[in-house]
Amino acid sequence: MAGCQVGFTKIIKKTLLRVVDKCAARCFTRSMKVQDLIKYFGSTTAITAALGVSRAAVSQWRKVGIPALRQYQIEALTKGKLRAKPVKKKPK
Repeated sequence: MAGCQVGFTKIIKKTLLRVVDKCAARCFTRSMKVQDLIKYFGSTTAITAALGVSRAAVSQWRKVGIPALRQYQIEALTKGKLRAKPVKKKPK
């Protein structure tokens, strides 16, 4: 019984993470660049270690921009040396 509960918990966590990632993916902005991160951290490997993300994620940021929520995490981690810009919603 306990094994089933652990498996169910993992499924719920994965599902919630996917939903959060989809929502965050809508809030990309180009204000902070991957090159800025490399200058600060030294390498892509250091970026992945500091932020707990994959190399593929960093590579994707080069194309589409760094997600806004991730930029705020970077701003806090760098103590304001790299700054996030707020995302403004487009008027309908």
